[in-house]
Amino acid sequence: MGRPRTFDIDHALNIAADMFWRRGYDGTSIGDLTKAIGISAPSFYFAFGSKDGVFRRIVDAYLERQGEIVERAFRETDSRSLVERLLSGFGELHTSPDHAPGCLILNNSLPICDDHPFRTEWAQGRAALRTRLTERFSADQQTETGLPGDWKADDTARLVVTLIWGIAVEAHSGASGKEIQQMIDQFMATWPVAA
Repeated sequence: MGRPRTFDIDHALNIAADMFWRRGYDGTSIGDLTKAIGISAPSFYFAFGSKDGVFRRIVDAYLERQGEIVERAFRETDSRSLVERLLSGFGELHTSPDHAPGCLILNNSLPICDDHPFRTEWAQGRAALRTRLTERFSADQQTETGLPGDWKADDTARLVVTLIWGIAVEAHSGASGKEIQQMIDQFMATWPVAA
């Protein structure tokens, strides 16, 4: 019996991540992954369990990066600074040369079937961010630097989350980091000032 082939897990995850980023979850097969990584199917299953297993590891690491962006933004002292940091952080992430353009989550959300558990989880993640933004905007409306009272906190939160996804779409379509930042600057110039 031959020795099982050893391989660098981190290198394999990088290869798999690039494939999922470019081809999407449904467009990437076990055969594609094992061929690109250079391992047998049994070695792949032993290391990752399944296609879902390797994808989950990649997505979890990506979500950690997104979480860091969100936490840094929420440390800002006012809503405007929070939103500017949030949008700029996602703009940098979506145009990073470290990976294919766009957002790993967005690039994989639309191609997979509606009832796939990943889509449900990601929708819940967006809803959680909207809720958190709504609560922060509502609290900041009580201060001199918050949104004007006639601005609806929940609508503003939905707009910000929509912009994050729009940035991902633009990046996926080839917009540069500079172009994304110019768009963010234009939006922030319209941010309302409390009376």
